[in-house]
Amino acid sequence: MKVRFTEVAADQADAEDDWWRENRDKAPGLFTSELQQAVETLRTIPEAGPLYGILDDTPMRRVELKKTRCQLYYSVEAEEIVIHFVWGARRGDRPAPRDKKSSLS
Repeated sequence: MKVRFTEVAADQADAEDDWWRENRDKAPGLFTSELQQAVETLRTIPEAGPLYGILDDTPMRRVELKKTRCQLYYSVEAEEIVIHFVWGARRGDRPAPRDKKSSLS
């Protein structure tokens, strides 16, 4: 199955990777490695992450990258998996919903 990152998620992944490379001299590539593993898992098991909430009327799932303490928030659509957010634990609880109809709990 195809995996696509939204522009927001791609920017967040780049920022997270930059942070790891600049601040984790013993494991600078850990985030990228863990992200690649998660993407491969989602390709074969799209519903690997539990249902997390609703965003813009779309059921969202979440997968945790345990070593880096990051989370991927994604949806499973007809032909692809869309990663909406890449969220590092340093940022806080979770991404904020984009409208009042949305809820990520």
